[in-house]
Amino acid sequence: MKTKILTTALTTSIMLASGVAVADTGSCGEGCAWSFDSSTGALTITGSGSTVMDDYASATNAAAGKGSQAPWISNMGNITSVNISGVSHVSANAFDGATNLQTATIPEGVTSIGARAFNESGVQTVSLPTTLTTMGNAVFQSAASLTSVDIPDSVTSFGQGMFNKASSLTDVKLPSGLTEIPVGTFQYNTSLTTVDIPSTVTAIGNGAFNGASSLTNITIPDGVTSIGDGAFQNATSLTNVALPDGVTNLGAWAFWGASSLSEVNIPEGITSIERQAFGQTALTNVVIPAGVMSIGDGAFYNTTTL
Repeated sequence: MKTKILTTALTTSIMLASGVAVADTGSCGEGCAWSFDSSTGALTITGSGSTVMDDYASATNAAAGKGSQAPWISNMGNITSVNISGVSHVSANAFDGATNLQTATIPEGVTSIGARAFNESGVQTVSLPTTLTTMGNAVFQSAASLTSVDIPDSVTSFGQGMFNKASSLTDVKLPSGLTEIPVGTFQYNTSLTTVDIPSTVTAIGNGAFNGASSLTNITIPDGVTSIGDGAFQNATSLTNVALPDGVTNLGAWAFWGASSLSEVNIPEGITSIERQAFGQTALTNVVIPAGVMSIGDGAFYNTTTL
């Protein structure tokens, strides 16, 4: 009860004489304050230098009683820009559903961004700091207007579904020390034509490029040893793939439905071709290595060009 009273006391509306609210203010963590200016659509968040913003729940979880949404939720649809200073952590679900958000600058000093921070937001451009080290799951999921992102090299790993359904994304720079393309990273991204995968990557997760229908070119680094289930499933514009010699695991449905894929090599280290791995592709020739001991059901299902 005490917490609720304090939160209520800290959240206020500044009123004009006409009675129209022009700014809302409140707390979003210990030593962290926020204000929203309805005349400009600007949300400002300030801290003392290393302030950690509170994490918030998604609408679904909040409705189920699993936490509360961001305190600016009543203004979420009116936010057009976000200005942050003096914080080290940006909240989970901070701008989830901010459909009119256009630009966001995450300042130097921020080291982590919580899960789904920009989920289903309208953000078009975002600037990330060189101090950033950690990014949660689905940070830019369903950010359908986002066109480009440069993830700094200070980030060595990030969560699943980072750009899932970010359907306008055409340009992304991945950090040079990345070791894995996580599950669903570019799933259902329909605009991306190519991605430079850093040479440090050793694994491509399940569904990483599933439904990336405009992807025409991908170079898989020599250090990759594992390609997950459905990694390139329904990547319908992909025409050829060179799998590195070190690949020993190629998951089920890995290239299922990659209907333009006409050329692929199967590395010598592969001992099994999993079920439906190359189903419904355009392959014209496949050399099965001597070390392959099993071929799963429907591995080349409906690949009528073979």
